[in-house]
Parts: sequence; C-alpha cells; structure tokens
Amino acid sequence: MEIVQAALNANAWGDLGAVTGSELGLFELERTVRGIRNKLGELQSKEKLKIQLEFLIKRQEEVGAELKRWDEDLQRKRLSKVPEIGTIGPVFLTKGETKKLKHRLDWLQYPKDELVVKLTVIDKDKKPVPAEVLGMPAQMKLTFETHQLAFEYDVKAGAKEGNTR
Repeated sequence: MEIVQAALNANAWGDLGAVTGSELGLFELERTVRGIRNKLGELQSKEKLKIQLEFLIKRQEEVGAELKRWDEDLQRKRLSKVPEIGTIGPVFLTKGETKKLKHRLDWLQYPKDELVVKLTVIDKDKKPVPAEVLGMPAQMKLTFETHQLAFEYDVKAGAKEGNTR
C-alpha cells in the first residue's frame, strides 16, 4: 500500500500489480477482522441491535413499574394503622405431635399497644376447625412490649388421621 500511496502522492497512477495486491490485501484483512468479530460476537446487524434495544427498553419499563409498585406498597405500609401479621406455610403433624408456630408481626402505625388476634384453622374442605381440637388458643392478646416482632403458640395434633390444614 505504501508503493501505491507514494505514487498517488506524486500525482501519478500506481503500478497495476501494486494496486491489485493492495486491494486483495485489504479484502483479506477485512475478511479476517470480520471472522474475529463474528467469533467474539461483536458483528451484529442493525435489526439485531434494534431488537435488543427494544427488549432493553421494555425491560427497563417493567423494572420501573415494579419499583413504583414496591414504593407504593412501602408508603402504604408506612402509613397503615392496621398491623401486619405474617403467614406461615403448611404445617405437617403426626398423631399427638406438638409444634410451636411463629408469626411475624409488624405493628406499623397501630395506635394501641394491645392487639387481639383470633386464630382459625381451615381444613382441606375449607371448613373452620375449632381451635380446641388442635390444642391451640382461639385468640391471643398481644402487647407491644412482649410481642414487638413476632408471636408464637403451640399446636397439637389430635389422635385422628387426616389432612387438616
């Protein structure tokens, strides 16, 4: 390429063999670079880039909407005057077994220092089971001083087999 460039700088045409050799060298270089870029995944069409950009924009909008929902939920909780009691998952008991169950408790902006919680159990047929059958209290009186973060109670399975939840 230097030979061809020198001739052009001198206001003359370069030697045909040198020009052809330079052109072939450039084509070979371009092919090699394209191969490297393909292996690295850098060569992408405009359409592929456009699809990726649209995906990123859509994902950003989804994340933004989710963050907004989280913020609204936090604001609602921060101002709520109703305490929030955490749920527990399924509990499996064998005949006569006793387990201690623990619920998370968030007092939020509840104006009183006492809270009465009524406990119910629903069986597989969606019917309430009396608390006495499971050896648990029907209701509990919680105070902020003794139950700041959680409360717990015992549940005892009866002698009858079944799938009560």
